[in-house]
Amino acid sequence: MVTGGPENDPSQGGPAAPGGQGTTPASTQPAAPASTTPAAPASAAPAAPAASAASTDNHPAVGSVWVSPSAKYIVTGTDTLTYKEPVKTTVTKVAISKTVTISGYTYKVTKIAPGAFKNCKKLKKVTISENIESIGKEAFFGCSKLNNVIIKTNLLGKKSIGTKAFAKIYQHAVFKVPAKKQKVYKSYLKKAGAPKKAKVKK
Repeated sequence: MVTGGPENDPSQGGPAAPGGQGTTPASTQPAAPASTTPAAPASAAPAAPAASAASTDNHPAVGSVWVSPSAKYIVTGTDTLTYKEPVKTTVTKVAISKTVTISGYTYKVTKIAPGAFKNCKKLKKVTISENIESIGKEAFFGCSKLNNVIIKTNLLGKKSIGTKAFAKIYQHAVFKVPAKKQKVYKSYLKKAGAPKKAKVKK
């Protein structure tokens, strides 16, 4: 039986226990240090940019002009249009639509552009829809045969009808307006150049 002194930790390189039978001491060669070279960071591929709105949105650009078989419209927002003018100036009767559909999207027609029907000499009747909020200056100027104007909208304000919008139309023209707006609309229309002999009815 082998006896000896206190046990030494071989990792500390101490001698073998005395009286041992030629035990070879553990190597005192220090272990090679672990590599300290930092690992190359994983390549971070940039995230793909979000798809362009133009590539997924079929809305026509604001400010662009869209032409239907009977009228031209200016795109004023993602869901609003201005009636620009009729395709033919020889038109005799016009009904301005409440809404128009373009590329599957529905737009409200909210304005009539300045000079939209200026000098349309053959125009006799116009119907202005419920969504119209303003009528531009000289919109119907010089429509000398225009004798029947139907206004369905309740949205016109004191400054919503432009200067001379109805100047020089047929002198005995008849305006039909919403009953609750008869008084104020009569005032607005007269200021917008409607003939003195024109009548405003409800």
